[in-house]
Amino acid sequence: MAANTSRSTPRKAAPRKAPARPTTIEEKADVFEAYRARAAGLSLGEQSVTPFILGREWGFDPPLEVPFPAAASDRFTLDITFRNRDHRPFLLSALSVQQLARVFAAVNAEPDADKLLHVLMLKMGEHFFGQGIADVPGGTQAS
Repeated sequence: MAANTSRSTPRKAAPRKAPARPTTIEEKADVFEAYRARAAGLSLGEQSVTPFILGREWGFDPPLEVPFPAAASDRFTLDITFRNRDHRPFLLSALSVQQLARVFAAVNAEPDADKLLHVLMLKMGEHFFGQGIADVPGGTQAS
């Protein structure tokens, strides 16, 4: 009996067609609303919308109130600058010109002014984005 030497070649799957792209304003609006409905169910963690108050304990009289950013682009900037651990762009994003001038007036004469500004950034970040936001996963170089 002779061995069967014919090999069957596997068939390729038929290419999938991409879903039709929305073309009308109504179709585009429906897609946008579907994304909005999906986003509504997401939990992005705790965020405080209450202002961060720099009061007498920080040396500010009258108190300096820093509001939580209302615009998504401002919140994005604040979050990214915080994650980069650079207090300069963070404070520029979070504070108005008048508020920044008051903060500088309070710390300029201090020998550790940069450290004070960095701590201010950490405190504001924890207030706005939640406790532990300043923790670095895996520790730091010093640990």
